[in-house]
Amino acid sequence: MLTVTTLGAPAIHLANGREVRLRTRKQFGVLLVLALDGRDQPVARSLLEEFFWHDVPGERAYHSLCQAISAIRGELGRSAVQRTHDAFRVGVEVRTDIELLGDDDLDAPGLARPLDGMEWCGGPAFGHWLEGARVRVRRMAGQALLDVMSRSRLAGATLRVHRAADRLYQLDPLSEPAVLALAERELLRGDVVGGIRLLRLHRDRVKEAIQITEKAARLAVHNDQIRAAIAVETGAHPPVELVPPRLAAHAAQVRPTVLVARERELAFLEGEWQRVARDHTLRTCIVTGPGGIGKSSLARRFAATVAARSHSVVLISCQEIGEGIPFAATSDLVAALLRDPASSETDPIWLAEVSRIHPVIRSQYPGVPHPAETPPETVRLRVADGLTHMLEAVTDGAPVTIIFDDLQYMDPASRDVLHVLARRARD
Repeated sequence: MLTVTTLGAPAIHLANGREVRLRTRKQFGVLLVLALDGRDQPVARSLLEEFFWHDVPGERAYHSLCQAISAIRGELGRSAVQRTHDAFRVGVEVRTDIELLGDDDLDAPGLARPLDGMEWCGGPAFGHWLEGARVRVRRMAGQALLDVMSRSRLAGATLRVHRAADRLYQLDPLSEPAVLALAERELLRGDVVGGIRLLRLHRDRVKEAIQITEKAARLAVHNDQIRAAIAVETGAHPPVELVPPRLAAHAAQVRPTVLVARERELAFLEGEWQRVARDHTLRTCIVTGPGGIGKSSLARRFAATVAARSHSVVLISCQEIGEGIPFAATSDLVAALLRDPASSETDPIWLAEVSRIHPVIRSQYPGVPHPAETPPETVRLRVADGLTHMLEAVTDGAPVTIIFDDLQYMDPASRDVLHVLARRARD
C-alpha cells in the first residue's frame, strides 16, 4: 500500500512508514502522476513523455521514461507499475492523506498549499495537470473538512467544528458552511460586530466572484442556508442571548462561552435538529434536572449555534410572574415572530385571531381586522391556528426551533395553545 501526501510538499510512503525516495524529481513526478491518476485507468505513455520530457527527442524521452519506471519498480517492487499496451498504471493500493484527514490533522500546515514545490518537475503540460490536481485536492480536502464538521456537530464538539471551519475558510473563502460556523463562533464569543463584519465580507466576495449587481448578489446569498444569518446584520433576528434576562445585571461576571461537560447533551440536541431538517418532522425535547445545573445555559447555547447557522430560532423566557397571566408565554412568542418582516405575509384573518392575545398586531399592521366573536372555549384553538399560519409565513417552509426556558412557569392557557400547535405540526 502507498500513502500519498498531497497537502504541502508531496511525499509517498510505504505501508511500513518508510518514505519512497527516487533519484530525480522527474522520476518522483512520474510516480506521483501514476499514484493520483493511474489508480482507476492507465496513463498514456505519450502523456508522461509530454509531461516530463517534452523537449527531448522521442527515443530519448521513451528511454528516460523507461528508466523512471525501472527506478520505481526497484523501489516498490516489479508489480508496483503495470504496463498495458502504451499506458501505465499502479499495481498496488494507493490512498491519499485527504482520505485519512481526521480531527487530529486540522492544523496541518500544508492544507492551503497542496502539491507545493512541484512546479519545476516538468513542462507546460505538466503544469496544467498540476493545477487541475490542486483543484481536485482542494475540493477533496474541503469535503473532508465538511465531514469533520458534521461529525463534530453530532458529537457536540463545538470547538472542533470551529477549528475545521477555520481551516475550510482558509482553503475556500467562499465556503458558506465555513462562513456560518465562523459567524457562530463570533456570536458565541459575544462579538456581534465581528459576526456582521464576516457576513458582509462574505457577501462582497460573492458579489465579486460572480460579478453581478448588488441586488442580484443579495439574492444570491439570501438562500436557505444563510438567509437568517444575514438577518443578524439587518436586525430582523437579534442574536440569541446567552445570558438569561434574570442574570443580565450580573452579565459581567458570567462567561457564557464556557460550557463544561455538556458534549453529550449538545450532541443529542444536534441529532434531533438534524432529523428535523432532514425528515421535516416535529421533534420535542424536554431538558430536566435540578435547579442551577445549567439547563438554561445548555438551551441558550444550542439556540445560539442553530441561529448562527442561519436557521430560525425563537427563545422565550417564561417568568414566574407570568404563571398566572393567561397567554403570557404565547404572547411573548407572537412578539418574537412579529420582529421578522416576513410575518406581514400572514393572512390578516389569522393575524386577527392572534391579536386576541397580542393587540399590538393591529397597531403594527393597521389593516388587520378585529377578530370575530367566538365562544370562549374555542379561543385557544383559534389562537393556535393563527400562530400556525404565522410560523408558516415566517419560516417559509424551513425548519424552526422554538425554545421555552423555565417551562415550569408557563401559564396553562399557553400550554394548551402549544399542545394544539404541536398537533397541527404533526398533521
